[in-house]
Parts: sequence; C-alpha cells; structure tokens
Amino acid sequence: FDSGCVDNDILQAISYEYPYNDMPNVPANISVTELKKMSMEQQNTHFMFTPKVVAVPQFAKKDQRVTAAAKGTLMHLVMEKTDFTRSTLPELKEQIKDMLEKGYITQKECEAVNAEDVLGFINSPLGQNIIANYDKFYREYSFKYIMKANEIYDVACDDDIIVQGIVDAFYIDSDGKIVIIDYKTDKITENEQKTAEKYREQLKYYSIAIEKILKIPVKEAYIYLFETGNAIKM
Repeated sequence: FDSGCVDNDILQAISYEYPYNDMPNVPANISVTELKKMSMEQQNTHFMFTPKVVAVPQFAKKDQRVTAAAKGTLMHLVMEKTDFTRSTLPELKEQIKDMLEKGYITQKECEAVNAEDVLGFINSPLGQNIIANYDKFYREYSFKYIMKANEIYDVACDDDIIVQGIVDAFYIDSDGKIVIIDYKTDKITENEQKTAEKYREQLKYYSIAIEKILKIPVKEAYIYLFETGNAIKM
C-alpha cells in the first residue's frame, strides 16, 4: 500500500479517532426512574412538557390475582381518576365501581382497591391542601428535558441526553409555588424515612423538570406512603 498516492485528507479521515469512545455506553434517552440513584451537582437543562396519554392497564386477567407490583399501578390509576371533592367513603366506592363499568379496571382490580386508602390520603393534611387548591391540581403529567451527558455520567462528552418521567401529582398553592406528590405502595420493611429516601433523587429530577417547564418554583415535594398513610417531606 503506497500512502504517497493517497490524498492527505483521506489519510486523516482513515486515522481519525472519535474523542468520546465512552459514549456508545451512554443512552440517548433515560428515565427518571433510572436516574433516581444518581447524584447530580449542577443542573443546566432545557425542558419540554406534554400531558400523559392515559392507557387502560392490562395487568390482570379474570383468573389472576392482582400482584403487589400491579397494585401499585392500579393505585396510581385510581388516584388519577378519583374526584377528591366527592370524598365520603360511599362516594369513593361508587367512583371505583364507575371505573369498573367504564372499563378502566377489571373486576379483580376493583376488588383489590381499598377505598379507605384513598380516603386516608384525601383526609390527610396533604390531601386537604390539594382540595384547597383543587383548581390548580394536576395529575399524571409526562415530561422530557435535555441534559448534557457529562452532567449525569462520568464521561467527557457534552452530547444531549433526553431525560423523561411522569409526575404523579402536583398543585400550585396560595403562595403561587408548586408542591409535588409522589404516591408509593411499598411494603415498609425498615422505617418510613428509609423507604422514602430511596426516591429522593427521583423527586429531585421531578422538581427540576416542573420548575423549568412552568417557570414556577417548587416549594415542597412529598412521598406519600399508602402502607402507613403518611406523607414524607423530601
């Protein structure tokens, strides 16, 4: 092979080495759930905001019991569809029955929902604050925002990565600030605080996203544990 017969530009192209060889291992898209265990010292992001398209869950057949994981999905759906202003126990049971009749849930799922758990949330201080600001209460919003790869991973590259997630609920309070709520159906095996701490990173990314999207500061963020009926401030 006679390199003297080859144009220098071609030689340079052949010998070119991509400066970010670690990037093939970095995804172009990542969810907040996947990022919740990562820490990030600085935020420099651009945000986009779109409402979630709700789909009917398909996780239970007539002859199946509702698993613990499926109950979590089920509870999120019920909390999304429930009118909190109709909050007596009979009214809540009627709403759950209506979800069955409309095809949002199956008979097995309907039987698995504990209306008293929903009532416990609505009657909690957090639930009452939601009702007081019900005209500014939002549920199940999906979002996407762009971060630099080196803000998330230990890489030199500053390529854009799309981070996406779904915020269970938030409301704008009387001070004009946002309060975020994330529902959890975890079994409490240690204590409430340790259980909630697992989701601190997740709530951090949610707060960043909502602030950038709506241009409104996030005042507080809570994990609500259905297992104990308590809200843990993060």
